[in-house]
Amino acid sequence: MNGYEKWDKKHVVHPKTHAYAFRKRLLEFVVQKGFRSIIEIGPGALVEYKIIKQRFPEVKYIIADVSDNILSKTSKQHPDIRRIRCAIEELESKVDSKEFDIVYASHVFEHTKNPQKAIKNAINSAKHFQFVFFKWRFEGDLKPSYRRKKAYWSSMFNIYMIEKEIKRYGNIERSFICNNKTGEQTDFNKYRRGKTGQHRTGNYLIYQGSSKS
Repeated sequence: MNGYEKWDKKHVVHPKTHAYAFRKRLLEFVVQKGFRSIIEIGPGALVEYKIIKQRFPEVKYIIADVSDNILSKTSKQHPDIRRIRCAIEELESKVDSKEFDIVYASHVFEHTKNPQKAIKNAINSAKHFQFVFFKWRFEGDLKPSYRRKKAYWSSMFNIYMIEKEIKRYGNIERSFICNNKTGEQTDFNKYRRGKTGQHRTGNYLIYQGSSKS
């Protein structure tokens, strides 16, 4: 499987997660910056695409994924979307540097074989980025530790090391915790002071920023 999970299952995104508050943060960032071209890595059910398309019908939306199943479904449901079949580690050979206004990846880097290279290629593909992390810990090894759960895999890794990689290729404008039930946002620097171990369930970590020139 090349270090990637087998996503060719019936459901990639559970319907109950469509209304999660973290998904709306991308729309807010797009509105704030006036982005008109977006590349999403690991799009799943394209929930964010549908949210943004309602607001900006003219938006240029591109997706990149390793799953033939997802890309095939996308071509039928949304023929206007440009599709790229590749792993994130191969993205640099598929797109130009800073080709898009923003790159978006949610719950993706946790599942890659080489998170460092994946982050580098993702940031270099666009002028800005927004990354969402679900399972993470403050301490521990960077290498993902997979455990099987139903139709998907879950992983946890050291968020400090991931943040270091993001800063190497990009400028972090904002890092915050988004509670999916209340939508409440907490600055990550305040949230993590004195904390060790895993984050609390229901809190998603979001990084927003720009790529270095």
